[in-house]
Formats: sequence, structure tokens, C-alpha cells
Amino acid sequence: MWWRVPVGVLINCIAWIALCTILIAPVRLTWLDYATAEPARNFTLAMMVMRLSISAIASLAGGWLAGLTVNENRVTPLSGGLLMLGMFVPVHIGIWNDYPVWYHVTFLISLPVLAWIGGRLARTD
Repeated sequence: MWWRVPVGVLINCIAWIALCTILIAPVRLTWLDYATAEPARNFTLAMMVMRLSISAIASLAGGWLAGLTVNENRVTPLSGGLLMLGMFVPVHIGIWNDYPVWYHVTFLISLPVLAWIGGRLARTD
């Protein structure tokens, strides 16, 4: 069925955005230093690791949900991760000087890789 990949990609991206939004909310409310640092993107190492962790969880879950929902766990999650990569490369070019290189590389590479792994974790047999 031709519609599986685009629907799965949409599910993957929406799930990533929703999960990141949900998971960062309690951090903003309970970690006052984070809430203060966020507007200026003046994050500590711990804050950057936390942000990457939230993105990793969302990427795995988005890939898993996409693979499970459309019953296709190979191309669809990877395609969703690649779309997210394509959307975030221009953003990270614009904020390149605000973060260390390792942060950009880790974030950008993790989008397709973890979405694909999440999709592979979905049982579709």
C-alpha cells in the first residue's frame, strides 16, 4: 500500500514533536536554572544532555509508533527520521554558534538512526 510511508512519516514527526513538548514541560517547571537558561540558549552540559535524552526518547518512540501503526518497520521510520533531519539542519545552521559541535552532530545523527531503531523494535509480523 503506497500510503503507508507518508502516513508513517507524519505519525513519526507528530509523535516526536508531541513527546518533546510533553517531556520538556516538567523540566521547565521544576528545573529553574533550565527555565532561566532556555531563552538565551545558555545551557550547561547537564542541560544539553537532558535535551538530547528527550529527543532520543521521542525519536525512538516516534519510529516505534510509526512502524507499529502502519505495520511497516523499515522504510517508514527511517524516512520520518530523515525528514526530521532535513527540517532541523537549517535550524542548527542558524544556531551553530550557540552550541558545541558535538551537540549538533549528536542531535542530527540521532534523528534518523534512533527513529529507524525504534521502528525495528515494532513487531510487524
